[in-house]
Amino acid sequence: MKKYKKVSVNTAGEGDDVKSWKPMPLFFSILLFVGLVFVIYFWMKPTTPAVEAFSKDEAIKTVQNLYGGKILNIEDTDKKYSVQTEQDKGTYEVTIDKQTGNIEKLQLIAAKKDAGTPSQAETTPLPESEIRSIVQGQTAGMIESVQLNNDQTNELVYQVEVIDNNQKQVFLVNAINGEILTKKEQTEEKNNNQSKTTQISQTDAERIAKNYLNGNIDNVELESDSTGIYYIVEIETANDEAEIQIDAISGKILSVTWDDEDE
Repeated sequence: MKKYKKVSVNTAGEGDDVKSWKPMPLFFSILLFVGLVFVIYFWMKPTTPAVEAFSKDEAIKTVQNLYGGKILNIEDTDKKYSVQTEQDKGTYEVTIDKQTGNIEKLQLIAAKKDAGTPSQAETTPLPESEIRSIVQGQTAGMIESVQLNNDQTNELVYQVEVIDNNQKQVFLVNAINGEILTKKEQTEEKNNNQSKTTQISQTDAERIAKNYLNGNIDNVELESDSTGIYYIVEIETANDEAEIQIDAISGKILSVTWDDEDE
């Protein structure tokens, strides 16, 4: 009979080895992977190109195309360019918005002493399109009209009317050099009152009343109160008489009142 040798297994030692193992390499691997993902994301993320402002060269080209003359200097600020140009009458300063390229102001800063008799160019008004550009640089409203007039000193000026948020703005602009002389703001109360004027005639009111009620017109009166302006049409039928109130603006029938003779 064979004899077997009993061999003992040290399980306690194996347990100690397992407990002593720490998952640090796995933690650092995960951390490295997350960091790599962030790097790849920001590296491949498309960037939004910045909006380029109106350049100096574009500002100079705009002034030369509009006014000609010799460019003396250009100053670059945060929001504007100030371009000085020499003309027959003297030195002008043109202010240009850097973001839009709109001309905000044209001003004579140094007149020539020996200018003598004004030339034809000095007495010829700027074109309306240029005046519109100057005024549009000063307001966000919509230009309604542009008129060339003579002011009290017999100087040529453009009167530019602008509507902005139910307000009327009136600009007076020097027609020769484009300088904005005055700016006035007016509320649109006048226009609101005009909207209350009669839009339909008395004949229209009679026709509306007869279409609603068959009869003979006795009387028509135009009246108004705090609610608006309206016609009162008295119409007589075969059996009764009624008053029809008709909105004088829209022609809508507002009310019908019957004349009860029994009362």
